[in-house]
Amino acid sequence: MTNQVWFAHIEGTDLSAACRKLLTLALGEPIQVAYLPNGKPWLPSRPEIQISLAHTRGAVAAAFSENPVGLDLEPLGRPIHPRLRGRCFTPQEQVYALDAAHALEVWTRKEASLKRDGRGIRVRLSEVETLGRSDLVSWQKEGYQFSFCGVPPLFLWYQTDLKE
Repeated sequence: MTNQVWFAHIEGTDLSAACRKLLTLALGEPIQVAYLPNGKPWLPSRPEIQISLAHTRGAVAAAFSENPVGLDLEPLGRPIHPRLRGRCFTPQEQVYALDAAHALEVWTRKEASLKRDGRGIRVRLSEVETLGRSDLVSWQKEGYQFSFCGVPPLFLWYQTDLKE
């Protein structure tokens, strides 16, 4: 399987339902999502597929791979409080994230990395370096900042519309 990222704009506030709808569309059948004790989602009927889910107001996304994968997205312009940068970013990330756009990029990279590893935000974020890593890519598209963590850090992009 080639790494894939699926993205959709949504209306409404039921992000879980939108994620299920996106998974059904991407995989061609209704899919049950289960969660490991660490909170990482997995597909009991398709254990060969690793997944990562991301959602925020107005959008949902899912990444699929044969290998562990992490994905995060945030709306462009979402502020990352300077205190949060000081507590959660490594010294190298703090230097890189002097402006709001770079801070948001670092934040999504951090979340994608932690999702891939299944650690979530239960570790000291200031000890998770995201810059200079070959398994992390970030981009802006459709009004959102995205970060993908996986090996290889390449994927096919699929965009659909779940608005009704």
